[in-house]
Amino acid sequence: MKVELLAFYGGPDQIMAVTSGIATIVGIALMFWNKLIVTCGKILNQFRAFVHGERAHERSQPAQAPTPVSSSDSGPLENHTGNH
Repeated sequence: MKVELLAFYGGPDQIMAVTSGIATIVGIALMFWNKLIVTCGKILNQFRAFVHGERAHERSQPAQAPTPVSSSDSGPLENHTGNH
């Protein structure tokens, strides 16, 4: 047996510490999963806006409502009374 292979051996005393640390990280991530996803989404949106050359505050503004058509601009179908 090669002595170098012994460096890759992990006994139960070493593996339990590693798995306990991984379980702690996963448990904390699951407790705050919603906040974590929202934060990652905000960071991703800022990055996308930076890449596409937009500013974040320009995208967050609502679209302007279309201007209403005055009654003098109405066409013949809109003035139809429906009596035949």
